[in-house]
Amino acid sequence: MLVSVYIPTKNRLTFLKKAVQSVLEQDYKDIEIIIVNDASTDATKDWLNEISLCHKQIKTIHHINSMGGPASRNEAIMLATGYFITGLDDDDYFLPGRIRSFVEYWTTLSSLHESFSCLYSQDRFDDGNSKISDTKKRSSVCYEDLFESNWIGNQIFTTRKNMMQAGLFNEDLPAWQDLETFMRLVKDLGTAKLLDVTTYYYNNDQRPDRISINQRKKITAAYSLVRDVHAKNDNIKAQKLYLQIFSKFYGFRPNLFDWLHFISLGVWPKGYIKLLSRYFG
Repeated sequence: MLVSVYIPTKNRLTFLKKAVQSVLEQDYKDIEIIIVNDASTDATKDWLNEISLCHKQIKTIHHINSMGGPASRNEAIMLATGYFITGLDDDDYFLPGRIRSFVEYWTTLSSLHESFSCLYSQDRFDDGNSKISDTKKRSSVCYEDLFESNWIGNQIFTTRKNMMQAGLFNEDLPAWQDLETFMRLVKDLGTAKLLDVTTYYYNNDQRPDRISINQRKKITAAYSLVRDVHAKNDNIKAQKLYLQIFSKFYGFRPNLFDWLHFISLGVWPKGYIKLLSRYFG
């Protein structure tokens, strides 16, 4: 069965080349690659035009004006013709056997009449400080779990039909687009299941400064939007979501306003202890 791989990109040609090559070198060959060039100003457009002539399975979309990651992903998904679909960030890459392993595991779970909406794998995480480690994700993730943390990561493997039914990525969110999409997907279509193999290399070296004020504002704004949709009438869920702002991944520490907001949501002693631990790091 055909697998569609979407890759949004902007001004990361050196990394993009490695990302695309990692898909082309997969031992599962029934793949199409949809690359969305989100108004790059480097040589990305010329390179994509050249490589698409050499590899018929590569489709390219060029934006004149930048539309952002979620819109680029959605455009690729709508263009995709594969039964399965998965994504790849332009500065990450697939490890060998990723696609084949997902297809085989999906087939196995389906034959056992398992109920699930998507698959995810362990990641190899490069923190940009010469430290590389493999994740230890939990074996399954349900809707309730995602209020505590995005246990899935940044990429899933599912069917195109499931993605369309879940409503694609929310283009209005300034952050947390992956998390919110996964919330809708597992809530409506079933649990996410882990392929307990490391198949994805996550490169954090070139990402924006996570502790910048700008990023903090975007993540806080995303929290408010996600809360209004998924935890509007459940203060404990809202508090769990709020704690995600202070995960080790971002490196933010709660300030006085954060404490006041958290307390305003209600009495949750365990939550207060967690927020305090985030303050002391």
